Amino acid sequence: MLNWIRRILHAIFSGNDTSTHVDNTEYPDFVEYPNEITIPLPGITADTLMYVFPMKGDYDKLLQVCNQRLNQVIKDQSIQYFPLTDHLIGVMSHIHKGYKAEKDYPKPGYASEKAFQLFMPIAECTKNAAGKWVAQRMAMFVPYILLDNPFNLATGREEIGFPKSSAQVNIPEDPHQADHLQLDAFGFKHFNHENPEYGAYQPWLIINQINKPATPPPTDTWKTHQEAWQAVKDTFERIPRPEMHFRLPFIIHELEDLMAKRVDMIFLKQLRDSAQPSKACYQAVVESPGVVQHFQKGWWLHGEYEMLFQDFDSFPIKEELGLPDRIEVKTAFWCVLDMLFPPGREVYKAS
Repeated sequence: MLNWIRRILHAIFSGNDTSTHVDNTEYPDFVEYPNEITIPLPGITADTLMYVFPMKGDYDKLLQVCNQRLNQVIKDQSIQYFPLTDHLIGVMSHIHKGYKAEKDYPKPGYASEKAFQLFMPIAECTKNAAGKWVAQRMAMFVPYILLDNPFNLATGREEIGFPKSSAQVNIPEDPHQADHLQLDAFGFKHFNHENPEYGAYQPWLIINQINKPATPPPTDTWKTHQEAWQAVKDTFERIPRPEMHFRLPFIIHELEDLMAKRVDMIFLKQLRDSAQPSKACYQAVVESPGVVQHFQKGWWLHGEYEMLFQDFDSFPIKEELGLPDRIEVKTAFWCVLDMLFPPGREVYKAS
């Protein structure tokens, strides 16, 4: 019933269909090699430990990233994406058991992954009759994903466009002992024509606990996904652009996502052309949902934290997103949950 109401309200208030129907019936079967390193969706990530660190960037730079990686691809401007706030969500995670959702998948097995992901809350907008951008729903844009598993490095990049890179990740298993986290990214410190260098693993992100309280860490826990999600949303102050307006369909979408324990993520999926590698033979804005199947536990991390990014040429995160040299986080938290990642869909296909 709620889905039906949302579709009606969406049609009344926006007048635009943001989805693109794609008929896949004529596609050939994907040719799998014996040791194919990509694992097709849907997939489950079980017993996933997450350390979550809100941080503040520069809104104009976040908008510039949205424009470069999403909006410029949408040639007819049928939809556009705007950051909801100047805040971002950094997540250090350990997936203890990732596997295929289908029990009859012919290549069963488990994968473990340690990673860092950066989430940017965005609004998907359409123009109304007056030519103003109207927010229809909230989603997450993910500009950075770094992880340590070679199989998972390819999975998701091919199907959805996950922007994955290789890393070595140090993450504690006990949230009550989470005083140091570190990620070394594989890349180049400098791009230099005169003195080229070899790519290597080098420190990129260091997170340390500071001002550690003398009192023991609390044993409280959120009991439901709804409690945790509300706590997360309360840490963010929305700063919409003057040309963007919130309307009822946007609110309905947020309520739906909360009820469904679902977070929609938006990516740019593209493939280089064989003859002209600087061109994309395929390019699309793709949506991939993450659905919480079981929220186990979670709570605020004890004390305060500092995040130190090393801004080198392969990963210029401070320059690109307007992050300071030192980020102090007073509202970090942790959680353990199981998630389902269903197949995605094309929101807009450019080529």
